[in-house]
Amino acid sequence: MPEASLIEKLDVRPGQRAVLLHVSDTSLAEQLHERGVTVSTRLARDTDVIFLGAETLAGLAGLRQTVAYMKRGGALWTITPKGKDGIKDADVVGIAKAAGLVAVKSVACSATHSATKFVIPKATR
Repeated sequence: MPEASLIEKLDVRPGQRAVLLHVSDTSLAEQLHERGVTVSTRLARDTDVIFLGAETLAGLAGLRQTVAYMKRGGALWTITPKGKDGIKDADVVGIAKAAGLVAVKSVACSATHSATKFVIPKATR
């Protein structure tokens, strides 16, 4: 069975609107465009998927503000370095939880970065 593409792993569907904030991997934008996703680097209300890149824990400081731009059933993906010098998953989850989000999935974006998907809990949508 062939391995799923990164975009399939990220649960992004054609026709969705995505925002990339501080994401240095230009291939992600290209793959999203190829999938039929509208991509922007500016926050807009009712965005289906927000990708927030952060190389340090301080880079996640804006996470709370991005929640207001998410569609109620949308997702926020954090893209952070992995490994012993990366950002600890527990820290990312803690910041997202304080913003009212819950973690639902994690995937490897590359050899150096991982992505964690957060959503607004169904009970509060």
